[in-house]
Amino acid sequence: YFETPHGLTAEQLCKMFKFEYQRVSDLVGVKESLTSFYQKSSKPKLLEICTPSAKNDLILKQYFASLK
Repeated sequence: YFETPHGLTAEQLCKMFKFEYQRVSDLVGVKESLTSFYQKSSKPKLLEICTPSAKNDLILKQYFASLK
């Protein structure tokens, strides 16, 4: 885990390489986006989930705990 604050998103990179791109910043957005994210596509997909910097370590630990 590392954090690099820079104010950029992956959107332009995805456009350049013709990936489908979605960006969300809250749990509601994640839940709403996952249905379309997991649908079959002819293109690679990227779901960018933005989290508050002050909570990133806690969010990541909770994510890993949910995978067990």
